[in-house]
Amino acid sequence: MDIKSKFIFAMCGRGNYYPCLILGAASVIQNGFKVYFLRQDIETEVPSNGIIYDPDVLKEIEVSYVENSVVKTGIVRILDKVKETPTSFLIQSADKCAWIPLPRVFLTKEQAQVVI
Repeated sequence: MDIKSKFIFAMCGRGNYYPCLILGAASVIQNGFKVYFLRQDIETEVPSNGIIYDPDVLKEIEVSYVENSVVKTGIVRILDKVKETPTSFLIQSADKCAWIPLPRVFLTKEQAQVVI
């Protein structure tokens, strides 16, 4: 598996996919990874089949994000990156475009089905 960035989206909780950092190989889950979920401040292991490895696949895809404590949805237009690491997303919602930091972006189970 060619992983472009240590920042990925992994399934957590109710099936949503949240941004996280790969810390290394899992010690308990076979073929999994030890990850740190950015927004939830949780370190855990996830199976390799519950991961979106390349954030670039989110271009032109609907995602969810949190802005002013409100969950919104929009289409990813551009990813801002530093050395293959996404830092923020330009997301177009129904009423505006806004740069949203990586930790605030997530995919619902339904949204993730488009890219998995």
